Amino acid sequence: MICFSPRHDLTLARMDLADVHRVVDAWAEEFSTLSSRPGIQSVQIFENRGAMMGCSNPHPHGQIWANETIPDQLARECASFSEYLQKHKSGLLEDYLAIESEKQERIVVANGDFVALVAVLGGLAV
Repeated sequence: MICFSPRHDLTLARMDLADVHRVVDAWAEEFSTLSSRPGIQSVQIFENRGAMMGCSNPHPHGQIWANETIPDQLARECASFSEYLQKHKSGLLEDYLAIESEKQERIVVANGDFVALVAVLGGLAV
């Protein structure tokens, strides 16, 4: 578990940019450390928020799971990415980003490192 802030009234989205940067740096460091361990096949980092998600702590925090096996959903996604690459000779996410960047319809924010956009899956915006 990683606590993002000692303040219980904050969420990650309401934290100062410098504090969020420290959280992302911690994620990157933990990902690098855990993924370099022998036998680790998958590292998943996520925010844990709200009673509906089983969160018992009100302060902003997240979890990191390191697994010796690749979760089924991730394995399916990796297989799909590989199939797309073989068929199109380019990466699916890079192609998707190029289309979204050209249309400029669903991009919320972008900078030199990240692009956040609204995706629609099964009629739901995510």
